[in-house]
Formats: sequence, C-alpha cells, structure tokens
Amino acid sequence: MDRIALLYRPNDTESKALHGFITGITDKKPQQQTTAARLTIDDDIFTIRNGILVQYKARDYIVRVPEGVESIAQTAFRGLDRILGINLPTTLRNIENYAFSNCSSLTDMTVPGGVTQISPYTFYGCRNLDAVHLPIGTLTIGRSAFEGCTILRSINIPRNVYSICPHAFESCESLRSLVIPGGIRYIGRCAFHRCTSLANVCYDGTREQWSRVMIEEGAFPPRTALHFFNLR
Repeated sequence: MDRIALLYRPNDTESKALHGFITGITDKKPQQQTTAARLTIDDDIFTIRNGILVQYKARDYIVRVPEGVESIAQTAFRGLDRILGINLPTTLRNIENYAFSNCSSLTDMTVPGGVTQISPYTFYGCRNLDAVHLPIGTLTIGRSAFEGCTILRSINIPRNVYSICPHAFESCESLRSLVIPGGIRYIGRCAFHRCTSLANVCYDGTREQWSRVMIEEGAFPPRTALHFFNLR
C-alpha cells in the first residue's frame, strides 16, 4: 500500500505537450451518425431538431428521451431541479457540456453505449446523484463532469478511459473507493480534490505503468491509500 502524496509534476516542455494533448481531448467531438433523415419534433414536451434534443418543456419527474435523438444540447435539461430520472435512447452519441448540470433532484443515470466522452460539466452540481453507469466505450471524463455530486458513493470507471480531466470528481464527498483502469494516461489537477471520504484507490496495473501516468498536482486527497492489482 502506498500513499498518494507526491505526485508527478510535468516540466515546462511536458506541460506544453500535455496542453496540446488535453486540448485535443476536450475539443474533439464524436462524429454524428449519418442518416437519411434525422428526428425532428416540436411539441409540448420536446424540441428536437435534426436529431439534437434542444429543449425539454414538460414537468415530469421521469423523462424518457425518444429513440432517434443523437445529441443532447447544453440547453436541454440544465437547471431543471424537478427531474428524478432520465432514460436516454440507444441512438445517443453525444452529450454537450452542462447538459444535466444543476439537475439537483436527479438520482440515477445510465449513459448509453454510443457515448464515448463525458463532456465538461455534464453532471456538475447534481447533488442528489448517487448512481451513474458509464458505458465500456467511454474514453474521457471531462473537466468538472461530476463536480459537486456530493452523495455519489461509487462509480465504475470503464477500462477504456485514458483521461480524467481537472476537477472531474471534485467535492464528491461520499466517494469512498475507486478503481483506476490500467490504460489511464492522464489525471488532471484536483480531479478528486475535496473527496473527503476517499480512502482507497486501486490501480489496475503495475507500479511501472503508474509511474508513466501524467498526474497533476492535487489530483487526490493527501491521505488516500494507493493499491496495485498487479504487484509486478
């Protein structure tokens, strides 16, 4: 068992390379699925234009997003504090920044398999979110994606994730333990800052692999214990 205390700090040259690496991650948008005709609806419940859910208008506690929606815009659900749950369609490929931010009553979310990026601030301020299920194809978890999810107790970080951006899980005060996949390449500044209950982090790789991960200052709480699944 090790303590995660003195973490890797890149020098100036590495910092420039890292900036380019992360910019490439955060700026990259999943390709939209090409179809002959994309879903368009404008009624009392949804405004959907060419497969993009622009606005949810009703006041239901549980929302079922229709099949055919490929992207959820920033404006769709942001700040709707009445919603308890949202069922997302299998056709979904992209969730824009802030899409579910400050949905303060939202308790559970399953992200469909076609989504590969959890965009910045997606679940920011969802203070009653206690369960999130990410698809195995997830590659990146964006800046402040889960910041302020204060009762989130556990999260399964899929094995294909290679980047956890700055402040991704900051102030997830109920998060107790965590498994970091062996393919991780970058953990950003304050990624788990103020996760006051986080006592154990398990890394699914070797010490040598861990030594090559770019870990920015303050990524983990100072007294968090690090364990290795592979002790070689």
